[in-house]
Amino acid sequence: MKMTEPGSRGQDMTVQRIICAALALTAVGCGVSQARLDEAESLVREGLETWKKGGKPADLMALARPVEFHEAMWNAGETLLSYETARAAYHDRAKVIRCEARLTVRNRRGKQKTESVAYDVDLGPPAKVINNPMP
Repeated sequence: MKMTEPGSRGQDMTVQRIICAALALTAVGCGVSQARLDEAESLVREGLETWKKGGKPADLMALARPVEFHEAMWNAGETLLSYETARAAYHDRAKVIRCEARLTVRNRRGKQKTESVAYDVDLGPPAKVINNPMP
């Protein structure tokens, strides 16, 4: 290996190559496309809309693109009164697309509450939306 003087053209090219390689490795496999993020957000909204209209999680499995929607409050018979979703984001540490939402629900005794939740989304197939209680 040939050594070069600091500031010489050879060293500058080597540094540039290292930087380019590092940037390329960072870009490969980190995150997901905006289209996939939008798709995940759409699945969450579709499930929440079904819940709000009085549907059941099983209704989502009957769709042309089946969706497993796991939400304990829904399964417990709580009624979804309203919701707001935030943009979906890829969480590299967990290797998951996560969509946050704010839900206003009423339990069987009539008590209303508003809660922030995070849904982990797997685009499948089959697609899965899971309420992550510890995001």
